[in-house]
Amino acid sequence: MTIFIEKSGVILIEKFITDLLQKVETVEQFKMDDHDISLLMAHLGDSDASLRDEGLYTLVALAVEKNCLNTVQLRRMKNQLLSKKYLFKGMQEDETDDIFWRSFSNLYLAVIVEYDRTKEHFMSTKELSEIALNLCCYLTLENDNRGFIEGKGWAHAFAHGGDLANELAKHPYLESSDLSLLTVTIFRKVTNFGKMFSFGEEERLIQSLLTILKKQPDFSVSIICLIEKQQIEIDKNKSKQELIHQNNYYNTRRFYQQFLLSSNTPSIVKQKLENWSI
Repeated sequence: MTIFIEKSGVILIEKFITDLLQKVETVEQFKMDDHDISLLMAHLGDSDASLRDEGLYTLVALAVEKNCLNTVQLRRMKNQLLSKKYLFKGMQEDETDDIFWRSFSNLYLAVIVEYDRTKEHFMSTKELSEIALNLCCYLTLENDNRGFIEGKGWAHAFAHGGDLANELAKHPYLESSDLSLLTVTIFRKVTNFGKMFSFGEEERLIQSLLTILKKQPDFSVSIICLIEKQQIEIDKNKSKQELIHQNNYYNTRRFYQQFLLSSNTPSIVKQKLENWSI
């Protein structure tokens, strides 16, 4: 059982979360203090699934939704999440529990971006661009494709990265240059990752591209250009027996199937994909 130490002695983090959640749910205009937030952030990537998912994430998402955190606290949390100790924690290590810190940093950032978009716009355009740039760096560097980890629950880093990308894509103040960077980064990651996506990651990642296309249909030209370049790459490597090329082929195939299945995909993009038998 996870614990933390306070001046008053040893306190169970599970009880702390339960008590705090009850206050968030029942106390009118309840406000979290900085100490509460610091304790929660210290356990964001805990390897205990019930603590991490049903406990911490549920609590923080509800607290943000119910305005229990002010914008100063949200900005501080955002800056902390973008640091090496959270979004990029253990990035150079192979399949460690640090994946939970990286993955859930994406989810918490998505909660903050959604709050900024739907409740109170407190972040500058520069701050939104900073989140988008860090997400693109993260997606480029992330190499851990584990979905469900036995005994520890869902890591799902790429799916959670897709959730953040989609929230950013929905934001009216994210600049076109950031949307372009997100589009290219996600497209290239899925089609050139080299490992197999096995837990529906491509479905979550593509949502942001569909959101971008719905908001700015002229991005169809960029998508078609990326498809044409990838077609050349796939055709060149299709007959090769190396696993990396086979993984890229099937990742790309499932990715494009999501475009074809979506009612939000422009007809010009669907036509390009239908004319390419992959």
